[in-house]
Amino acid sequence: MIELKYISKSFGPLTVLHDVNLKVKPQEIVVLIGPSGSGKSTLLRSINLLELPSHGSVRVGDAVYHAVQGPQEKVKQAIRKRIGMVFQNFHLFPHMSVLENLTYGPVQVLGLTTEQAEAEAFALLDRVGLKDKPQAYPLQLSGGQKQRVAIARALAMKPDVMLFDEPTSSLDPEMVKEVLDVMRELAQKSMTMVVVTHEMRFAQAVASRLLFMDQGRILEDTTPKAFFKMPATVRAQAFLDRLV
Repeated sequence: MIELKYISKSFGPLTVLHDVNLKVKPQEIVVLIGPSGSGKSTLLRSINLLELPSHGSVRVGDAVYHAVQGPQEKVKQAIRKRIGMVFQNFHLFPHMSVLENLTYGPVQVLGLTTEQAEAEAFALLDRVGLKDKPQAYPLQLSGGQKQRVAIARALAMKPDVMLFDEPTSSLDPEMVKEVLDVMRELAQKSMTMVVVTHEMRFAQAVASRLLFMDQGRILEDTTPKAFFKMPATVRAQAFLDRLV
């Protein structure tokens, strides 16, 4: 489903990713963990080319982006159409109702009729526990509700892959569970997911693979059970020791 080859990313003199290679199979739930500044979010954003790699290639399905070949706008669009992304800070359209947030993309991009888009939006709102909120505006929602709307909006575009960039980091602790419950439901429905998170219990319970990153490199690629029982590197052990 996803293949990254020798991905490097530099911001001026600072290199934040160093020749990263990664494959994600259909229906895998890959969770990225590691200290702040380790390159997790940059790697995630490289998958849908919100961050353009300085070197290497990104393949999603049969669309391949090569860093050395220039803008490649058609390739970017082909990759982004297959991916839904949920950010830390929701990024909902504040001037639109919840229903309008969910139907705008399917109508404008996928070509659905308003009636089709609304029918699917209501089903998605029911799925994320917000069937009573279609006419609400983002300012009227809690943080957890906003994030669930953001997940529903991403799903409305019928993606093959869902990316989550620390989706609970800006939420109050009591709101975290309602968002993680939705993500668990997606995992149970075999949605391919790549997740950057600090929620270790979620990683243990849901991930099919766990990647530990530090200083722009993947140091461990293993199962959650193996990682939390006996990490293979001294750096990962130090990370877990600090969590405990």
